[in-house]
Amino acid sequence: MTWTEILKILAIAGIPSLVTAFVFYRIMNRLDEDKKVRDKNMLMLIGLSYTAVELSEAVAVSYKNQRCNGEITAALDKAKTVKDEYTEFLRQQCIKGM
Repeated sequence: MTWTEILKILAIAGIPSLVTAFVFYRIMNRLDEDKKVRDKNMLMLIGLSYTAVELSEAVAVSYKNQRCNGEITAALDKAKTVKDEYTEFLRQQCIKGM
């Protein structure tokens, strides 16, 4: 067996390996991107839940003190901001097709 035959065999054997490695590389990148999106989604949902608790607490304090103060207004503003951010995030994910 000559060196050229050995190189041909190595080249033929290497091409499928390269293709397989490239496919797995792309799959791993896609999984990493999906994980980042899931993590961001989870953090935003936690933020929404926390904002709902803050709003409930502001309403309870206002009801207890029998007067409305700036706490409810601030909590409403924050709730609207967080809700709008999450809606925009979902809209972007729909555009990307994820």
